Amino acid sequence: MTDTHEHSEPMKATGTLPATVGSPADTSVPPAAAGDAAAAGGHPYRSGFIGILGRPNVGKSTFLNRVIGEKVAIVTPKPQTTRDKIMGILHFEGGQMVFLDTPGVHRGTTTLNRHMVQVALRTLDDADLLFCLFEPPAASLGYPRGDQGLFLDDESLLLLEHLSRTRTPKFLVINKVDVLDEGPVIAHFTGRQALQPLVEAVRQHAAFDESFVISARTGEGIDALVEAAKSRMPEGPPYFPEGMFTDQTDRSFAAEVIREKIFLLLGQEIPYHSAVTIEEFDDSEETLHLHATIHVDRESQKGIVIGHRGQMIRNLRIAAREEIQKILGQPVFLKLQVRVSERWSQDDRIMKRLGYHL
Repeated sequence: MTDTHEHSEPMKATGTLPATVGSPADTSVPPAAAGDAAAAGGHPYRSGFIGILGRPNVGKSTFLNRVIGEKVAIVTPKPQTTRDKIMGILHFEGGQMVFLDTPGVHRGTTTLNRHMVQVALRTLDDADLLFCLFEPPAASLGYPRGDQGLFLDDESLLLLEHLSRTRTPKFLVINKVDVLDEGPVIAHFTGRQALQPLVEAVRQHAAFDESFVISARTGEGIDALVEAAKSRMPEGPPYFPEGMFTDQTDRSFAAEVIREKIFLLLGQEIPYHSAVTIEEFDDSEETLHLHATIHVDRESQKGIVIGHRGQMIRNLRIAAREEIQKILGQPVFLKLQVRVSERWSQDDRIMKRLGYHL
């Protein structure tokens, strides 16, 4: 079933820039710019890559958006929203930092889940610096507990196992500290008293060069973390031109926005069994004509996505269209259709056709 809607008034663009066409975005590290970078203010130019790692739903994408100051990665309350490496570029006087947002590290059981974990783990050795995000116990309620009891769950211990084996410099970053100001956390630890035993539990498993306490939601501690990272960047060329803040194309970003709305509007099962491809992206006229396909595993899921009398797909289309218009700054004509690609998340061939780099 296909659902369409006419466009509305355009909004001011924020400046997404073109890169490799595809969805999701290309996960490879771009080549260095030709020649030596010019020195800035008598000092050598510094540039490097920073991997953002953590268990699912620890706030990696929220952190990336906060640092870059633009919506680079989609964000939802559900874990495992990010499926591929998302790149955000921060320019500063005399240098450039390229942040690599990665899927949450977890014990994957499907081809898709294993792909997500491998994307994250490859960053361990590809980056010049790692930001390793953890969260206070209050932010972890509802997840299985590992052998560190109240402070580290099974997914955090899995991440620490891999971190202990890499020689890449690492910052321990405790995110979501704002939740500690909202009341008691667990027995015997109130508010920010819980931070010290959490840090001690983490450091039993891996060594870190520095430690930081932040809130990606409020911005607390972000400036100090970024300043410390600047000093760790090696001498190197600018990898991207001034003004470019992501390697994502408008086409791939549109697909991600549609997937975000699926996570936000549909129940627990559907988001994890759906993918989005862009069939048409025509921006040759004032109105962007966009045709996308939502892929699901089973016929029963197709009916849920469409909804009673097409209401759900209509809601998805309206929410996605409004967001794409806001980001790209032009009117959008969006057409959605739903297709059953049976067991796509467990089939390498289908996943490659859907744009995943296996």
